[in-house]
Amino acid sequence: MAEAGYKQLISYRLAKLSFDLGWDFVPRYYRRIEDSRQRDQIKQALRSYKQNIVEGSSERSLSRKLNLYDVAKSSSMEALEDFEDILRLEKLPRWSKDDQKRLLA
Repeated sequence: MAEAGYKQLISYRLAKLSFDLGWDFVPRYYRRIEDSRQRDQIKQALRSYKQNIVEGSSERSLSRKLNLYDVAKSSSMEALEDFEDILRLEKLPRWSKDDQKRLLA
């Protein structure tokens, strides 16, 4: 069976990577029971990011397709803001795109 076309999209690949990394990252920094709502929100934003790309890729209507891709982008920005909050509150550095740690990952 041939792989679905959306799996070849760069946007899908990035969304999937974000989802996978977030799945491991979020529990590490949201361990307390009172963090459970925030943890769930971040995971849902990452899931929405990926799944709206999947759904949008199957739409025939261009306006509906663009709307779903826009929802995906909004979800990714929501998760990004949460991750930046974690870095700020935990006093962790944000790696530059050329950081050696990123190149080894």
